[in-house]
Amino acid sequence: MRYGKAACFAALALLAAPGVEAQESGVAAAFADADQNGDGALNVDEYVAHFVSLFGGVDADRDGRVSQADVPQVDPARFGAADANGDGYVSLGEAVAERMGLFFDIDSNRDGALSVEEIMVFERERN
Repeated sequence: MRYGKAACFAALALLAAPGVEAQESGVAAAFADADQNGDGALNVDEYVAHFVSLFGGVDADRDGRVSQADVPQVDPARFGAADANGDGYVSLGEAVAERMGLFFDIDSNRDGALSVEEIMVFERERN
């Protein structure tokens, strides 16, 4: 499935939607798309594969990195935190590393997989 640039980075960054219902609907849709085996859980492989696919949708020139200008809707502080080497770009590797930390933060029951409920609870608490 192809996504628009804004939709891709919104999913990448898990940006807050205008309302809780809209946000939860977006989380549920992204979750269903990422759950490749349809078991109702995202394992690390599915999570990373989906994220890499979304990153590719934002990386218009396919150089393996994005700049803040490519994603102006992302908070500059959050972008800077993901830019581990401080070069002004977030590479695919930096983005995946940041997302892996997030995976384990979201996995509240520590079973090595994410449920849509865990993601929604995490988002509610974060916002």
